[in-house]
Amino acid sequence: MPERPLTGSPATTAVRRVITGASDAQESTFVIDDEVPAIINGTTGLGYWRIWGNDELNQIPLTAEHEWLRTVFPAVPEGHRVHVIEFPADGADPLPAQGEWPPYGLAPDGRHDDPERPGMHWTDTIDVVVVIEGRIGVEQGDGSVKVLERGEILVQNGALHAWRLQDVPCRVVVVALGASRAEAADR
Repeated sequence: MPERPLTGSPATTAVRRVITGASDAQESTFVIDDEVPAIINGTTGLGYWRIWGNDELNQIPLTAEHEWLRTVFPAVPEGHRVHVIEFPADGADPLPAQGEWPPYGLAPDGRHDDPERPGMHWTDTIDVVVVIEGRIGVEQGDGSVKVLERGEILVQNGALHAWRLQDVPCRVVVVALGASRAEAADR
């Protein structure tokens, strides 16, 4: 698949989100149609667009006025998040910080502090990751790495992993579904 450059840098590119709901008369309608500005992590160069989320099981919000914790990952098994993330190219200078980076909402012991393998972490989520532009590597706890390219999909089942930058930037859409971990005896 031929590589094509990203359509703009995170600092200059907003992501349009269109959210549906229902009116008081239960007629379906569009409740949000706006552009979400990027939040830029000035240390890592990551771009982040918060699209949607919920922290309640089996409840479909009918309006745009519902609340959820402003974390990258749902902090409860009943939650979900939808967002866009852009990883810079390996070796690229980070963009200046922009906006307030949200808390990650990792599992309580989800950070794996090994200087030999920076960025390793896990979440109490099942993440569906769709690469929409560029390519990104993902390393698993056993040290294996797969490189994902535009149009490819990863399902990350709460496992220890880290993102590995490539020679081009990468933009992904992430649907993070809150999940409970099985007890060790149940595995």
